[in-house]
Amino acid sequence: MIRAVLFDMDGTIFDTERVYRKGWFYAAEAVGFGEMEQLLARIFGVSERDIGTYVYQTYGADFPYEQMLAIRAQRIADEIEKHGVPLKPGVPEVFAQLKMRGIQSALVTSAPVFRIRDFLERSGLTDVFSAVISGDRVKESKPAPDIFLLAAKELGLSPEECLVVEDSRNGVLAGHRAGMRVVMIPDLQDVNDEVRPAVTYLLGSLEQLPSVIDSER
Repeated sequence: MIRAVLFDMDGTIFDTERVYRKGWFYAAEAVGFGEMEQLLARIFGVSERDIGTYVYQTYGADFPYEQMLAIRAQRIADEIEKHGVPLKPGVPEVFAQLKMRGIQSALVTSAPVFRIRDFLERSGLTDVFSAVISGDRVKESKPAPDIFLLAAKELGLSPEECLVVEDSRNGVLAGHRAGMRVVMIPDLQDVNDEVRPAVTYLLGSLEQLPSVIDSER
């Protein structure tokens, strides 16, 4: 029986992955880095800390990662300040439906704490979640299962009682490796042969989630 739904943040609840993608390309152009497309394919859903580890190992210790992060962060902040935090369709209704069914919600994201707090406050979702787990609280980023296992532990539940909702390869694999059922709602990454075996439910939108919950009860 599903007792909690563990939501990824960007690309799942907030329609922000396109903002981040533009930020990465803007920063890459500013520092003269020409392999952003290849890098993005590797780092979707990974914490900024572990992205740094990867780029230094791949491109060398002189890679201007901190400079890129600062440029990207300012670009994202400017976009959010100008346009607000865009929600995925059905977000308020889905949380209302889960609450009505007695299902807990947790936010499980590789995003840094300052961004999580800012987005939740801007969107009015601060009080929605029973737990908020950020990537800096675990040793290994998605696709390792650590962050989802920590969320289950904080909720006092077993992995079998948790349903993961994700949009990206790394998040889907992390949820599956945690022993949880996984809903994938693709955003910028399509389901492929690597990811498909880890997906329990493939949905077109978050609005379909209540039906999945009912089928699991």
